[in-house]
Amino acid sequence: MVSAQKMTKYTVVFLCLVFSVMAPLILPASGNWKKVAFTGQDDIWYVEQIVGFSSKESILAARARLKLVAGEKSAIGRSVKKGLLTDGVKADTFHYFVESVEVDCIKMLFVVSKIDFYDAEDSQIFGQTFAEPKKYPSTPGSAFEIIMWDLCQNRPNPFTALKKTFQTKKPFLYFYP
Repeated sequence: MVSAQKMTKYTVVFLCLVFSVMAPLILPASGNWKKVAFTGQDDIWYVEQIVGFSSKESILAARARLKLVAGEKSAIGRSVKKGLLTDGVKADTFHYFVESVEVDCIKMLFVVSKIDFYDAEDSQIFGQTFAEPKKYPSTPGSAFEIIMWDLCQNRPNPFTALKKTFQTKKPFLYFYP
């Protein structure tokens, strides 16, 4: 016969497993963006972390999507619009872009493999996948440094939470911020 305390632990573990398997199917992609950095030109950077790779509870690398919503005074926004015009795109509709990145937490390096540009109605106006991914170092004091810190910080993973659930008398869960 299983005690009520063990049954509670098994129920919590089962619910965690079900949620972790079903979450990508239930959660809308647009709801996963987290605001992480600002610039002096009113740019806002968002992160949607896809996966982190770790060793001995230290994050070595991460994959994510970065979103930059350009501010009205944005030098980045002006540069993007100029580039879009060069590519024959109606640049005055540009509102934000989304980059697919891999982050090397040891070398402090961003590797951008794809970038998509959107208008204010969330319609894609241009996209580019790079045959040779673009590499950018994280410079101190930059928005990239803040984003790198966010993606490379140590977090408990779902297996850590399950392991600790079985090691304690009271069940508990870790949730990502």
